[in-house]
Formats: sequence, structure tokens, C-alpha cells
Amino acid sequence: MRLNRAALRTTLALALGVGLIAYLVWRNWSDILRLREHPPALGWMAVAFVLTFVALYVTFVRWYLLVLAQGLRFPFADAQRLGFVGLLFNQVIPGAVSGDLVKLGLFAREQEKLGLGMATIAVDRLVGMYGLFLVGSIAVALNWSRLSDSPQLRNAAYVVLAAACASTVLLAGLVLASAVPAVERIAQAVPVLGRPLGEMVAALAVYRGKYRAVAVALALACSTHTLFILALYCCALALPGPNWPFLAHCVAAPIGLTINAVPLTSGGIGVGEAAMQQIYTMLGYDGAKAFLMMLSYRILCWIVSLGGVPYLVRSARARRRLEGAAG
Repeated sequence: MRLNRAALRTTLALALGVGLIAYLVWRNWSDILRLREHPPALGWMAVAFVLTFVALYVTFVRWYLLVLAQGLRFPFADAQRLGFVGLLFNQVIPGAVSGDLVKLGLFAREQEKLGLGMATIAVDRLVGMYGLFLVGSIAVALNWSRLSDSPQLRNAAYVVLAAACASTVLLAGLVLASAVPAVERIAQAVPVLGRPLGEMVAALAVYRGKYRAVAVALALACSTHTLFILALYCCALALPGPNWPFLAHCVAAPIGLTINAVPLTSGGIGVGEAAMQQIYTMLGYDGAKAFLMMLSYRILCWIVSLGGVPYLVRSARARRRLEGAAG
């Protein structure tokens, strides 16, 4: 029954993602056909690919440093291998098992540290999302005086700032709870959210006294999301049609990327594209171009994630050799 439910959830998530993409393609078909007359600028797409690759690779470095902070002997080659495999499952392979769970399973099997592996991945995810809010809020703060020209853009900026403030309070509370066991018990007693809050508190507790590593991971997360935002803008520059101001992009893109991270579909496919189109349309810009921007960016992420295929093939061959020797 459990497997059937997992298969049903996977099927529904995949169907929803494919359905959203199909609807958006139909809705923007005329703009897609325009690409035949005005193909994307390959130079800008190449820049976007390099930025995307570097950003995703930095996420491997970020997790590697969080693992090293626990005193484990963990070669970076292993972090790269597990990072690419996890990325492949997150981006390309639709299934009930997320890339984080695949990475955790491989890490626990090789390091025999399941609980510690869960903590490192959970903290990596936490600082990664917080870094996205920080980058968006910094962009808003640096250009606040220029936001008064557009009420829609200013409202979007308020959303970014609210998310940054709320996540700051949450993270501060989690750090406090991880340092004070009594607060941890209170967090676990919160209705509905008690279990995930308790898990995050337990993960941060593993880093008690090692918050310097978390701070470095947060700095890397900010760098990563800055590169993602730049990669998205390069995708937009590569596409035909008028471009929106970079300031507007710095405000709108973090909101779209946050919605894309909501696990409604496999890898967020369809959700991120629909969010980007709606956000940029609300701001008075070309929503169809925003859809194509996000779709191009997703394809670049898929291409980078294919780096996990050789690792999977190598792992399958090794498993067959072991089974043959045992037989």
C-alpha cells in the first residue's frame, strides 16, 4: 500500500508538471514560433550555461564543507559524485525518491552515518533557501530609492523583504532551540509544524559550536543564488523581445525561484515556469518571455545534471560485478 501511494504521488506530480508545461506551451505558442525567425543568442546562452554550472557546482562545495565540519574523512571527489547523482534525481529523473534521499542513502551506506548525513543535508537545504531570501532582500535594499517608480515592483519587493525577515526570525529561533534543549521540546510541540521544526532543530544541534561552518555555507549559498539570478537574466537577454530592467529582475526572480522550490511537481517543472510568467506579467513585463527564460534555465540545469549519468552507470556496473562474484 505504501508503495502504491508513493507511485500515485509520483504519477500525480509528474502529470501536474507535464500538464502545466503543455498548457504554458499552448498559451505561448506564438512566442515560441517567433524563435524560428529570431533564434536565441547563443553567446548569452553559453554565458548562462557557465553561470548555471558554476552555481550548481558550488552547491557541492557547500555540502562538502558542512560534512567536513563534522570531522569526517570525506574526499571532495565523493561530494562531487554524490552531488551530481542527487542533482540528476532532482532535475531529470521523475520519481518518489528525491535527489536528497538518494544522496543520503549513498552517503549513509559509505560513511555509516545516517543521522549525521540527514543533518548535513537538512542544514545545507536550510541555508540554501535562506541565502535566496538574503540575496533578494540585499538587491531590494541597494535599489530601494528606485522602486518608487513602480507600485507593482515595490509590492513585490515587500514580499521579498517579508520572506527574508520571516526566515531570519525562523533561523534565529532554530539556532536558539538547538542550543537550549528546553526550547527544542517547545518547537516539537508546535501544532502541525512541530515535526519539521523538530527535525531542523535536531539538524542544527549537530552544528552546535560549529556555526562558523554554517556561516561559510550561507555565504556560498548567497553566491550560488546570485549566479542563478544572473544566469536567468542571461537567458532573458538571449531571447528576442524587449528586456526588463535588471533591478526588476533582481526583485522578481527570487520570488519565482522560491515558488519553483515548492515540491508540487518533479523538480518543480511547470510550477517555476508558471510562477515566472505570472510574476513578470503582474509587473508589466513580457510574461511569455519570462516563461521561455525559466524554461531555458531549466534545460540548462538538466544538461548540467547529466553529469550524474556516468556515476550511475559506474555504480550499476560495480553492483553487477559484486553480485556476479557473490553468485
